[in-house]
Amino acid sequence: MTHSAFDLNDPHYNLEAKITLSFGQIALALRTMLWQQCFSINLSPIQGQILIFCLNQPPQRCRIGYLAKEFSLTKPTISDAVKTLERKQLLRKKNDPDDQRSFDLILTEKGVETAQKVLGFANPLHDLVMQLPEGKKNQLNLILSQLTIHLKETGILSSQRSCVSCQHHRKKNSQKIYYCKFHEMKMAATEIRMNCADYLALPNQE
Repeated sequence: MTHSAFDLNDPHYNLEAKITLSFGQIALALRTMLWQQCFSINLSPIQGQILIFCLNQPPQRCRIGYLAKEFSLTKPTISDAVKTLERKQLLRKKNDPDDQRSFDLILTEKGVETAQKVLGFANPLHDLVMQLPEGKKNQLNLILSQLTIHLKETGILSSQRSCVSCQHHRKKNSQKIYYCKFHEMKMAATEIRMNCADYLALPNQE
């Protein structure tokens, strides 16, 4: 019989299970906060996520296929959400001059304003993290970075725009020093970026 972090009657319930269960609770809290924020301005959660993504990412990533991979959803599901956002005049399509079958999703002025309203949905959690001592925040950042990298490597997490899987990344001799070729800057392990707009995936990370 396999063990589960969500089986509270499992005699092998341990610290690892408690930590895993806590991740589930945090994920639930984030989903709830996103839903509440989107509902207040007449959006679905996926519509809100698309607006935030298009606000923060370069145009070449704001496409149906990329969004489907980003949010682990089907292209038809993303297409339906995009059509609704178009009807609400929150975004528009811009054809790719090199490929008439492709198009970028561009936020309208109203779309930018709406995206900025959704953007703060996770502020309650962010404020709690801000209250942690600096040392604990650094430790937590390193641990979460390691976990998300592993989830990406094992195929569970489809998108993880971190320095360590980026073509711009160079590891220095010291195990604690990283170098970004794009920004021409050294970074400590605690400065490794997540969800970077300048991310360029390695060939085996696409």
